[in-house]
Amino acid sequence: ELDRVEQLQNKLHSYTLFGLPKVPRQLAFHRDAWEAEEEETNLALEESWQTLLDSPETEATYIKKLHVITDMFSNIQELVRLHTALWSEVMLPALEQARQARALLDPRALHHGFRTVVSVEGFINSVDSQMRQRQDQQKLATTSARIESYEAVEGSSEEVEKILKDFSHFDLMAPMRGTSPEETRQLHLEGALRMKEGKDSRMEVYCFLFTDLLLITKCVKRVEKVKVIRQPLLIHNVVCKELKDPGSFILIYLNEFQSAVAAYTFQANSATQGRSWVDAICNVQ
Repeated sequence: ELDRVEQLQNKLHSYTLFGLPKVPRQLAFHRDAWEAEEEETNLALEESWQTLLDSPETEATYIKKLHVITDMFSNIQELVRLHTALWSEVMLPALEQARQARALLDPRALHHGFRTVVSVEGFINSVDSQMRQRQDQQKLATTSARIESYEAVEGSSEEVEKILKDFSHFDLMAPMRGTSPEETRQLHLEGALRMKEGKDSRMEVYCFLFTDLLLITKCVKRVEKVKVIRQPLLIHNVVCKELKDPGSFILIYLNEFQSAVAAYTFQANSATQGRSWVDAICNVQ
């Protein structure tokens, strides 16, 4: 789906620069009945109309262009229907009336078309929103595929490990809590850090900052994947403070009673990198 979106964007950019390609007459498009070939004759305009008023010419040309794009991307056929309705129900009758009266086009005859324009704009906004959402979901799925396992809790015995196994999983694609289903979790920052937990425990970790949570992971050797080694931290329960040492900061995790239940100190490779993590976390919050 992401490839189709990028393909559409590239095609539209090409058409903007060089215009639409010439389509051979013998090339048969797969159109619905409402797109019958004979309807295309209604899109013809006298040269005088093209000179006097740009709007009908623009709409007619736009419909022809939409047909070409629709044949490549069938998910925007509704847009063609809306513009065709605007042409046939509003603009064409106004043109015919002016032709018969041999008079200038009466702008008042176009008044009812504004409702169709509003529908078109609403549809375009909806399509844009859906395309962005699909892109975000595809990016999230790519990140999710990099997570090999969830090992945030260690069992004290084989028996305990077997019980824990049913609960040792994490679905990054699950909806975010407290948001609408249309909202997609986005990755804001990722990178390697050195983590200190307690007084003596130090390790190299790889962190992911998302819209609603922060993941602390560890790289799996010989594969380009990671495993989650600490509980996912809901971002609204995190307190982030910069420390005196350049590039270092602390994350304090609070429970529902606003009491600290975990604390992690991180060291970045530079003061700039450490500041970027602090800023990103505060901005997401």
